[in-house]
Amino acid sequence: MILTLILRSPLRHVRSSVAASRGHIAPIRPVVNALAAVGGALLLSSCEGGWSVLDVAPPTASAVPAPLAAAAPAPGSPRGPPPDPLPQADPNRFPIAAQDLEHVDLADIVKQARPIALHLDGRLKLIGAHAQTFNGGFVDTTAASAAEVSFERDEKDPSLPPGRDKTDVKLVWVTADRGSFLVSGRHESSWGSWAGPGVDDPRCSSQAAWRVMLRSHVPANTVAELRLDSDGHMAFWRLDVEGHSELRREVDAKTCRLVWAG
Repeated sequence: MILTLILRSPLRHVRSSVAASRGHIAPIRPVVNALAAVGGALLLSSCEGGWSVLDVAPPTASAVPAPLAAAAPAPGSPRGPPPDPLPQADPNRFPIAAQDLEHVDLADIVKQARPIALHLDGRLKLIGAHAQTFNGGFVDTTAASAAEVSFERDEKDPSLPPGRDKTDVKLVWVTADRGSFLVSGRHESSWGSWAGPGVDDPRCSSQAAWRVMLRSHVPANTVAELRLDSDGHMAFWRLDVEGHSELRREVDAKTCRLVWAG
């Protein structure tokens, strides 16, 4: 006797179709179980009360489950707006550590920006910093592009003459922008930027430098730009006030000593 069992239904249905021979199904149970999972067909032969496998047919295309379709709204029910997409993390943004993001020392911004830049490239060197709006010794980092910390790495070709030996320059900016750090950068074939050993993190805070400037008769309500700069020998804070060259000040970023009064 030859019997074909079509196993395109759950296994409980298969078992009911062979219930009359339950005592003889054990030798092929693994095959039945496997085919029931994929929806195949099994060709069996009965001889003297025993079962043997003659053929196994591959599953048909109808056994592949169809993709789930979106459920249609019930009649008369509003479709409603689509759900908001999940917020995506910006790989170019990093948090600013501060108790008050509207009052952050520019020296702290530089200190926090350095490890972010060095994580991207360990050969980058700090070349300066610039706060667009500086007042009372602090920077409001919730403003757009409030402060920018600049880093550089350059490659030189020793076979070329000095002044023409830069072959590649990598520039990276870590900007305090709207409450977080934003990282950007680019490559240049040459760049006329500071080519010295770089600038150390300032030991004199921008708050301390501001107090020195106040003692040199800078008005307390002054709104200015503040830069961390270098002359190749010394890093200094430079205060620039638009329309008031007489208020330009430079303070040693290491010792907090006033070195220039306009």
